[in-house]
Amino acid sequence: MPNNNIDTEVILAPLKELSHIHGGNFYIHNGIPDQPPRGYWLIFESLNHLPGGTLTRSSQIHYSWAMTPGMQQRPIQMRTLPYYSMSYFIKGKGRYVDLNHPKGFAMSPGSLVCKFPGHPHIYAPDPGTRWDEININFSGEVFNGWVGPNLMDPMQPVRRLEPVDYWLKQFHNLVLPLAKPGRPPSITDTGKLTDLISRMCKAWQTPWQDHDIQWLEQAQQHLHQWPLNQPLDLEALARKFNITEQTYRKKFKRLCSMTPSAFRTRYLIELACQRLRNSDVPLKQIAEELGYGNEYYFMRRFKQIAGVTPGSYRRKAMSG
Repeated sequence: MPNNNIDTEVILAPLKELSHIHGGNFYIHNGIPDQPPRGYWLIFESLNHLPGGTLTRSSQIHYSWAMTPGMQQRPIQMRTLPYYSMSYFIKGKGRYVDLNHPKGFAMSPGSLVCKFPGHPHIYAPDPGTRWDEININFSGEVFNGWVGPNLMDPMQPVRRLEPVDYWLKQFHNLVLPLAKPGRPPSITDTGKLTDLISRMCKAWQTPWQDHDIQWLEQAQQHLHQWPLNQPLDLEALARKFNITEQTYRKKFKRLCSMTPSAFRTRYLIELACQRLRNSDVPLKQIAEELGYGNEYYFMRRFKQIAGVTPGSYRRKAMSG
């Protein structure tokens, strides 16, 4: 049975921090009697449906019970959606069931579930457990062309996409810009989603090689470990793999969908958020600790990544 005394503040803190950094709305949901709550980050929701196809909603849920109440009933109570929906599982284990697959599919981190308009289905964590997921809803005729064998296939609704960090980043790259107030989905975002779907289809037809996964994890670790007070030396990082700087940069971007410098910058801003949230250290000192030449440049880079100034982020974190 779940531990009802579990510290949900600690469990949900990372999701709450993401909402502070990127926008959207964070909620604590109580849905099952005598059970700890879940964290629900509504990244965006739009009623502005575009001709052809549009993104309508995205959320990231931590410590989720999903459709557990319906799974516990006999017969199980499936639901039917009027739109497409994808859920990508970050943490935990569970099961997906639909009318075509009464025995269902086991799910774990790296599982992607495609749900189709008019197809009854249900999914939930294993009994007594919870999971973390990110999902996106979309609708329109443009997406119908991506339904079929080796594409989004109702006969294969559960796929594998690994590594998890990489594909979670791909979801975030698509939906996080929409978390900003006054930024409804546009036709460009529809194109970005179809591009993501095409890369997903390619991935489950030709899975990543283990050495690519290991290479990226090692490269990211090197970037995390690079001294904060030293400028990034891509040539030195490339020598760790016995390749040229150009090859290193191209391979990193291909596997991570961003440059090594951009990855490092986002990591530094995450460290800055931790310092802003957990201390009253002056901005100038934080800038120096993270290797920025001056406070102004740090503030400019922080706002570019987080969408708000360091001061605004600190005030929001302190009040929330």
